[in-house]
Amino acid sequence: MTFKCKSEDYGMIPLFHITTNGQIKFPINLLRTKIRKKEIIRDFQLKLESNFLMDFDPTDYPSDVYHSLEELFTMRSEVNRFTTAIQSVSARLHQ
Repeated sequence: MTFKCKSEDYGMIPLFHITTNGQIKFPINLLRTKIRKKEIIRDFQLKLESNFLMDFDPTDYPSDVYHSLEELFTMRSEVNRFTTAIQSVSARLHQ
């Protein structure tokens, strides 16, 4: 399943992918190539890094990889923070 956001400037943008075997992928590097407003990407990256305590910068995260959902989401509050991050990025892309 892919969650996409419709943007007037960039068209349909995928924000995350979830597989049937319990993995999630954040296409940060794809978004870096498509979105010209770098502050949107930095905001999304910062929220993901603070939610999951991972580095998503281009040197440490050179290609988009799948992560296990069990490792990333262990508490309901983490799911809520992720939902808020996706909603805020979607809102910024709609502006």
